[in-house]
Amino acid sequence: MQIPIKLISAEEQNKILEEKLQKRVDVQKLVHESNPNYSVNRELIKDLCKNDFVYFCDNFLWLQDPESELVENKIIPFLLYSYQEESAIALIKAATDGYDLPCEKTRKMGLSWLVCAVIVYGWNFLHWDCLIGSRTADAVDIRGDVGTLIEKCRYMISQCPEWLVPHLNKKQYDKQMLLIHPEHGAKIKGGASSPNFGRGDRSKILLLDEYSAWEKFDKAAWTSSSSTAKCRVALSTPSDRGKNCHYYTVVKNAKDKDLPYLRLLWTLHPVFADGLEYDEEGNPTSPWFRNEVNRATSPTEVAQEISINYDVSATGKVFPDFDLEKNVVENLEYNPNLPLYISWDFGLDQTALIWYQVDDKNRTIYIIDEYVNDGKSREGSDIYSYIDVVDNKPYQPAIHFGDPHSGNNRNLAARGASNSSILIRSGIRFKKFKQIPKISQRIAAGRNILDKIIISDKCILTIDMFSQWQLKRQQSGNASGSIPEHDIHSHIGDSFSYFAYGYQEKKQLTSNTTNKRQFSKTSSGVTS
Repeated sequence: MQIPIKLISAEEQNKILEEKLQKRVDVQKLVHESNPNYSVNRELIKDLCKNDFVYFCDNFLWLQDPESELVENKIIPFLLYSYQEESAIALIKAATDGYDLPCEKTRKMGLSWLVCAVIVYGWNFLHWDCLIGSRTADAVDIRGDVGTLIEKCRYMISQCPEWLVPHLNKKQYDKQMLLIHPEHGAKIKGGASSPNFGRGDRSKILLLDEYSAWEKFDKAAWTSSSSTAKCRVALSTPSDRGKNCHYYTVVKNAKDKDLPYLRLLWTLHPVFADGLEYDEEGNPTSPWFRNEVNRATSPTEVAQEISINYDVSATGKVFPDFDLEKNVVENLEYNPNLPLYISWDFGLDQTALIWYQVDDKNRTIYIIDEYVNDGKSREGSDIYSYIDVVDNKPYQPAIHFGDPHSGNNRNLAARGASNSSILIRSGIRFKKFKQIPKISQRIAAGRNILDKIIISDKCILTIDMFSQWQLKRQQSGNASGSIPEHDIHSHIGDSFSYFAYGYQEKKQLTSNTTNKRQFSKTSSGVTS
């Protein structure tokens, strides 16, 4: 159930803002010490603030505008736009009644400031314990940087009059990732994405900011926080992951089950929507929108961050047909009755292994396990540690795919032997390719078997690779080439591509043997 938000014109909104600003001036006169009744007025107005977030925000909160060209205009009163008022009311209702509230938004809609303002309001007046999370700890709290969430709260508290919101003057009340109310002890806590996010805490409201960008632990964090707060606010613009993230799953679940959610498109913002009109296809446009299109580095950026479009995220992906809902399952276990395969990729900066089981009868390839080490530790730069990892898994002996000779770029000279020879002596033998395939050939093979792939939800690095690995952009324009980027997903992606190519050769050989189809001559088999 999409919560309805009324669209008003820029002219109407400007008139409302002028009235709000004048009212704010009048309220300040009532509570100023020069007013003979200021003491009584403060008590009355404190009660008004407690019972009306909009009144509190419009009359007492301040925020910073990072895009202001003039220093004197950087600090501005937090006068709510109409869509922000309605969004705040929806947030407070979700926290009070105890239900989750996903929120889709165009960038620059002021929602992070708004949710932090709601949190400060609930913390101060309603004694809420609150938990604020983001992708990294640095996005949650860096003192002096109001781009971070806790610092937004800290800033708004410091700018309020102390008779209304007690200031955090002592270190015992103002700590890194933690603000404690000096009078009643309510807490605003911060946390970064992790499998145990929120576990053990109890909060009235929990914010997962830019949730679509929570790599690796997004699903685990959502699950672990289920007992932390009845109200979880999943706030984000679509990211490069598109539909292949748990944020999209949460939003889709709300839509499918007719649960409350917010969708805040740029057309609701009176400044962005000034001069709003619709093109021949019925799509909204405005001078602001057209300027953003011109500034954007690609159409994908516009579609994701401005138009809240998840589908375009497949553009430029190595595996554009990967689907989180179709390709990933929970509770996938090792089956001793199915053959086991391991793919390897060796690199200077990382080595990656993936475990597979193939069910030819059901035309399914299961990815059941993964292991990646960045090589910075002693064990990560020692080929024997990888052999130990393989040997200590509770699995049967496997067939191996990869290019063990590429491991010579991590040549273990101190042992006087190459990685490939050490692996052979340890009983790990790789399927031979007729020729070492090019990356483009391996990627093509991976795409060909993607519809057969089922991945354990525990293989978070493999899932992230399928979701996010990008093709290199061509220098001549925005179009993507055929070669993947070398990034954090490269080695586990290369590992998968070695398996895909080897599996394809194996299937071709089997088909040739049974005379079902004719393929060019290949070679395979365990080296001995």
